[in-house]
Amino acid sequence: MSTLRKIFMALAITPLLAGNAIASEYPTRPVHLVVPFAAGGPTDAIARIMASSFETQSGQPFVVENRSGAGSTIGTARVAGSTADGYTLLWGSSSAMVIAPHLYNNLQYDPFQSFEHIGMVAETPYVLLVNAESPYKTYKEMVEAAQQSKNTLTYGTPGAGTSQHLTIELMSGESEFDALHIPFRGGAPAMMALIGKEVDFVIDVPSAAIPQIEGGKVRPLAVTSPQRVAQLPDVPTLREEGLSQFQSQAWFAMFAPKDTPQEALDKLRNMLSTGLQNPEVQAVLNRSHFKASDPKPERLKETIAREHKMWGEVVSSQKITLQ
Repeated sequence: MSTLRKIFMALAITPLLAGNAIASEYPTRPVHLVVPFAAGGPTDAIARIMASSFETQSGQPFVVENRSGAGSTIGTARVAGSTADGYTLLWGSSSAMVIAPHLYNNLQYDPFQSFEHIGMVAETPYVLLVNAESPYKTYKEMVEAAQQSKNTLTYGTPGAGTSQHLTIELMSGESEFDALHIPFRGGAPAMMALIGKEVDFVIDVPSAAIPQIEGGKVRPLAVTSPQRVAQLPDVPTLREEGLSQFQSQAWFAMFAPKDTPQEALDKLRNMLSTGLQNPEVQAVLNRSHFKASDPKPERLKETIAREHKMWGEVVSSQKITLQ
């Protein structure tokens, strides 16, 4: 082989080797994890402990960037439009991925086309709550009262189009009772409205519900998961209350922009799996009453496909629109 040809071959191979070296070293600079919720609270705490785990594993900063608003769609769209290099990631939610597409006409992302799935992180059910002085001791008593009374029951949520709103619409539709939706600016105001007897019932995650239950302010009637919640062993599931197939849980997962390099995705997926086994991460999840999820990306894809169809049917059948 001539010397000139050897030089040309070396020049052709060098960029490929350099590209592989860069990919294998990922990450080589800070990574931004966009959390489309306000800072503080259990969701943000879990995102930050996971970011800390990724930072420890990779040796690079994983910076949490809170971008809340519009039912978590603002932060989600910000990641969808980012450079697909593995340095901008999304802390995605059920609200943004499987509910918002049915409610917003001009979303700047597509849950199926705009992202690479890294994996599911954590999930938690909802608890159906009434005021501690409410006459309803069971879910069936509340449903019977709603069906027979001339006064429509009211319920509070963190806002129209949220997972809590759609879960109650699914529940009331399957149990065939009417209730008036009163949206608030967040879960805490809705809970305070229940405690103040301004609404008849709410649903909320265990981390928000359990302190109020223990404080004697509210009474739990049911949980929305297929199995009972360990911290509330005496509270039945909605399936036990007659809704045989009912299931609704809030979940959070990690995503990257579409076409992120496979090497980066593999590294992120390995770090996620390792992180979920970390005792410190598990302790934060337990304190927040979340359960670590199966992080396989296939499981996340299946969940999105199933719930996208389910919530689309709820929005259509209940004629839900955003005002």
